[in-house]
Amino acid sequence: GVLVELAATKRWSLLTGLDYGILAPIAYDEKVFTWNNETAVTLSDGSIVNQVSFDAFTALGKSFVNVQVKKNADNVETGETYLVRAVMQPKVELLTVPLVVKFHLSRGRVFSFLKAGTGSAYLRSKQVKLLKTSVLHAERWSVTEASTGEELLELQQFFLQGSLGFGAGYRFGRHFSLLAEPTWSFSFSPLNQRYGQDIRPAALGLQVAGRVDF
Repeated sequence: GVLVELAATKRWSLLTGLDYGILAPIAYDEKVFTWNNETAVTLSDGSIVNQVSFDAFTALGKSFVNVQVKKNADNVETGETYLVRAVMQPKVELLTVPLVVKFHLSRGRVFSFLKAGTGSAYLRSKQVKLLKTSVLHAERWSVTEASTGEELLELQQFFLQGSLGFGAGYRFGRHFSLLAEPTWSFSFSPLNQRYGQDIRPAALGLQVAGRVDF
């Protein structure tokens, strides 16, 4: 991102600008199904399969998974249960306009500071990728096909974020400094409150930035 820092006093300053971020955690969901020989379909290669689907919930929202499950054993009976697990990677891209207050602890060639702020985040994109599907008791069933929705569902387009952090920097000259800032980011308002979810993403990360003084 690009931020502009405005000095209020020798100790206090205000930052604002535009920040770009990505959240892409690994998540999984699973569901138990009951095999039904009457609704099973025989494919051209002789495989006997059932088509199942379920709503999949991740840390960033809801999607769905469609799975084709193949019967591997001849003695599978109607009423037997099997568990389908899906491993997914939801991904959201965020554009944030932050408003951050910075307090300078020390100045000089090596300097440090504390910062706290808030920001309005815009949800630029929302995707989900299916990484792997599997069935418990693989000797009796296996997955032959699987797919998921391309988007996370029912996410809000705008929400309010907050951040707390500590930083240190090294001044290479009069006009350029290199900064390292461990930062905790969190959400005041939820990404999604539907489907019984209250999703408020939070992350602890390390920001590395260059600063140019004019």
